[in-house]
Amino acid sequence: TDQNVTDTITIDAQDNTGSGGGWKLQVTSTTFSTGGATPKTLATTATAITGVTSICDAGTCTAPTNGVTYPLTVPADGTAPAAVSFFTSAVNTGMGDFTITPTFRVTVPANTYAGTYTSTMSITIASGPS
Repeated sequence: TDQNVTDTITIDAQDNTGSGGGWKLQVTSTTFSTGGATPKTLATTATAITGVTSICDAGTCTAPTNGVTYPLTVPADGTAPAAVSFFTSAVNTGMGDFTITPTFRVTVPANTYAGTYTSTMSITIASGPS
């Protein structure tokens, strides 16, 4: 049967500018691959973010209003494609210091060749909503 592996990471996001301009977290990745001369790969849709939580770390915060729907497929290819937003803070929200915790799910089909598969994921934070 297919296997689903889940894990979380924590990201510290701070907006102490007082501008209320919003911000976004974006993600992209390379395809899971065994590497070598004849690499085996997982589908480019193998990784998804199934949900994200945010908590105020300290002091007074204006909670982020997130406009992303889950699950969200993490883009992947041999060379990482354009990043997509996986968590957003709308204008006039997300001010303060937050811990953002996305949950990732990697789906490994039952017919996947045995081996060690690796992928590189890049996460960025940028100002402005969306």
